[in-house]
Amino acid sequence: MATIIRRLTVLAATMTLALGLSLAAAAPAQAVSPMCSDAYQVKSTVYIYGGQATPVASLKQYYSPSCRQNWGYLWIWQWARDAGYWIKADLAIFVQNEGLQGLEGVGTYDQEALTRAVPGYGKCTRAYIEGTVYKWETQLDRFEKLTAWGC
Repeated sequence: MATIIRRLTVLAATMTLALGLSLAAAAPAQAVSPMCSDAYQVKSTVYIYGGQATPVASLKQYYSPSCRQNWGYLWIWQWARDAGYWIKADLAIFVQNEGLQGLEGVGTYDQEALTRAVPGYGKCTRAYIEGTVYKWETQLDRFEKLTAWGC
């Protein structure tokens, strides 16, 4: 009985949070750094399916010429959030011959996340994510994704 009550409480809190966030965050997946307004997407978007036919999230890489920095960007699609999907992951920029940089943890019910800024001028880089897709409390799929190299 306590387990059912706990699950119903979590479900009610999650639905309240999802409703509030869906009203506040219904914008398209487009990252903008407050410090670098000229940031643009590098190469193509990579999709995270979580075992579903339709993507639950997307991974992109952005570069700013004025700041000479790169960011990895994760967006959880609104339909997926409304259905209880979420991602727990590590998000980073992979710099050729240097490894992962700008690592950020993503979790709970974040709709979007950015890595820390990584110096990218004159370097080959790609966005990287490794994590797990959940639906409510159930683990669905582990994944590792990389965008194409941007040089």
